Amino acid sequence: MDREKQQNETSEQETVRTAEDGERKNRLTVLGHSFREVKDLGYYSFSSLARQHLRPVGKAVGLVRIGGHTVRVYDIRSTEPVPEEEQVLTRCKVCGGVTDSATGVCHRCAQVIRSKEEMDQYEAEKARASRMDPERMVFLDLEMTGDVKADEILSVSMIDGNGDVLLNSLVRPRKARRWPFTEKIHHITPRMVAKAPTLEDLSDRIAEILANAEEIIGYSVSNDWRYLKEIPQVAAQEETLRGKVRCCQVFYDRLIRHDFPALENGKRSLSNAMAVLGLDWDARKHSSLGDTIATLKVWRRIFLEREMIRIPEPETAEEGPGDGGEEGNMGDA
Repeated sequence: MDREKQQNETSEQETVRTAEDGERKNRLTVLGHSFREVKDLGYYSFSSLARQHLRPVGKAVGLVRIGGHTVRVYDIRSTEPVPEEEQVLTRCKVCGGVTDSATGVCHRCAQVIRSKEEMDQYEAEKARASRMDPERMVFLDLEMTGDVKADEILSVSMIDGNGDVLLNSLVRPRKARRWPFTEKIHHITPRMVAKAPTLEDLSDRIAEILANAEEIIGYSVSNDWRYLKEIPQVAAQEETLRGKVRCCQVFYDRLIRHDFPALENGKRSLSNAMAVLGLDWDARKHSSLGDTIATLKVWRRIFLEREMIRIPEPETAEEGPGDGGEEGNMGDA
């Protein structure tokens, strides 16, 4: 019983420590991309310190980025020995190694599990895409006022998998009168929406389109879904609709990481996806209709037009005068 109590206390302390560090995580600097890089500096992860029967007494000094994840590291000079009677370590449920994760699964095993889940979802979507009825697919995008405290929709566009427009409208916000920052991006002015329908006027149509869809797809769709689900008619069927929502940005990320790593450039924006996949814009970039059509084109390229994805040839150094023989000299001329 004492040992169980001790484990519970350790777990509670670790949860508090994790929560506190979570608040600071955004302010920590990435110091390297492997633990080996920071070891010479005397920086170790919580797990590494625990294996040495040490615990940090100071705050994390930075982060180590491994793949798409980050791990906090601590200065070994700011540690203290763990008394023998307190040396109760949390073991990974998968491999049995030491972990500081509240889930009970170490970072390495969690990464493997996450990768397998990603690939299973990706393969399932690829199989589903070829069977999907384009008329039952909805691609969408919103443009917003950008007010952090009270963001409002300024335009909404929805098209089906054939590219046919289901809804494309400006929206008159209820409260906002000016949005100078986002206006520079989407170019929607207060005058343009002065006589536009309100979101309430469009709510029934939006809910009807979503209800008839088999899949609802957007690029970084969580941002759009956050505001759509606040519409009462949509909120009433949120539980059903949530399972239909797909993020094209997530599938682009998996395409690059798993199938075409040669195209990796560290960027995941819609504009970057269009450029990397060799696609042209059919409407103005950063307009809701333009971004919706672009999302459809990226989705098609990922799932239906993969054979059209081109990997650029590696650049070769230009030959200097005399390096290429007679033909090389003619080229320089």
